[in-house]
Amino acid sequence: MKRSFFFLIVLLLAAGTAVSAGGEWSVLSVSAEKARVEKLGVLPVGPGNAADLYLPYLKDEAPITKEPWFTEISLSMLNEPEEGDAEKLSTAGQAASADLAVLLQASAIKESKVWGPYWKPDLSKNVLEQDAPRYINLLRLGEIMMAQGEQLQKTGNNEGAAERFIAVFRVGNHLEAERDVLGYSIGLLMKKEAAKRLAALYNQTGDQAKAQLWSDYLKTGEARIEARKKFYNEQEGTPSWDQAQVEKFVRDPDMPFPLRFDLLMSRHYCLHDKIMFARCLLIGAPGWVTDLEDEFAKQDELSKLFIEHLRAYKSQLSWLQWVEEIK
Repeated sequence: MKRSFFFLIVLLLAAGTAVSAGGEWSVLSVSAEKARVEKLGVLPVGPGNAADLYLPYLKDEAPITKEPWFTEISLSMLNEPEEGDAEKLSTAGQAASADLAVLLQASAIKESKVWGPYWKPDLSKNVLEQDAPRYINLLRLGEIMMAQGEQLQKTGNNEGAAERFIAVFRVGNHLEAERDVLGYSIGLLMKKEAAKRLAALYNQTGDQAKAQLWSDYLKTGEARIEARKKFYNEQEGTPSWDQAQVEKFVRDPDMPFPLRFDLLMSRHYCLHDKIMFARCLLIGAPGWVTDLEDEFAKQDELSKLFIEHLRAYKSQLSWLQWVEEIK
């Protein structure tokens, strides 16, 4: 899936204006989330890289991704079903049985690394042509799997239902750790939806300890999604962070990588200020931003590639393209 520069402008302009000082972003803490997930007791332990199994779906190469009915699968079919949706999901479950088995297998693996081993910023392409992994395909498979779990719950197979809900949660946990904001965001959503179903399942079975555990997690999961939305979607005109606040957030390794990088990118192109945007695109980012980028690039080799790609975009624009971008 290509991420156009226009999309980045909208996304990152919000990122530049949404951030404000204070502890409201602590809910996004990476270490705190790791501790919460460990407390749930559902982390997989299998060896290997789950991305090996995800790759055909992320590259749109798995046969199921070519099926028209698969692209119509949506979360609303589960949460706000219309007439015929239950039957569609049941049929989808049968058609996707082999793919769901792959998802179950992948969910049992401890780690997943797509960016690095399989995906890197393509420095030969500008942002207009950059491809991103098709994380939406894993979300669709997760939706079909949750529908299966709900059906098993209705028939009394609570163990089978829990297995599927936990598998979706684990896949979401894999995606949340990705470097791309799309994977990160879909991971948050998958974990929240799985937690909601696990809390309901254990409430039904009378296992109050587990029900409370998942209910507590669900509240935090919902708060994390709202914090991410606020980070990106506050209205234009909200006072943006000053230099010190941006530096503090970008330097904080306990904040999610995608948010830190997107905030840094917004300052590289001055997307928080329409007038400054023209200046940054034509002349370059302020010195303190390039210094922060240099520091960010030292985290690891992949971070370095992200920064190289960020800086490469302007050099690939013709003068006419510059004028169009500024407009």
